[in-house]
Amino acid sequence: MKKTTLTRGKILVIVSIILIIVFVIIGFNVIKKVTINKYKNFEEEIKIEAENYFEIKNLKLENGEEIKITLSELKKQNLISNELQGKCDGYAIISSERDIYTNKYSIYYRPYIKCGKIYSTPNYSEY
Repeated sequence: MKKTTLTRGKILVIVSIILIIVFVIIGFNVIKKVTINKYKNFEEEIKIEAENYFEIKNLKLENGEEIKITLSELKKQNLISNELQGKCDGYAIISSERDIYTNKYSIYYRPYIKCGKIYSTPNYSEY
């Protein structure tokens, strides 16, 4: 029988391989988080620009009414200037909704984007 022994060199190689694997996994997680944050920031920009669009166009909503503002309409008005604008489809829903606690209507802005198979806002619809 052949007896194998762990030498310092073998231990260093094993530890090095384990550390490399750990760093690669951490790197992928950091890249994924940064990428998701880019899309979240783009959603926030769409929300802000939908608010601006609503004000610029002097739009009015009846109680319970909603309108859809497409990303292409925001681009047409030069309100969007994000690197993702050409890579994503999207829209904002502007709605007048009743608060169940105060029974008053307020305006809400909800952005939705779909960027291929990479990212999609929950509840994004292609209607």
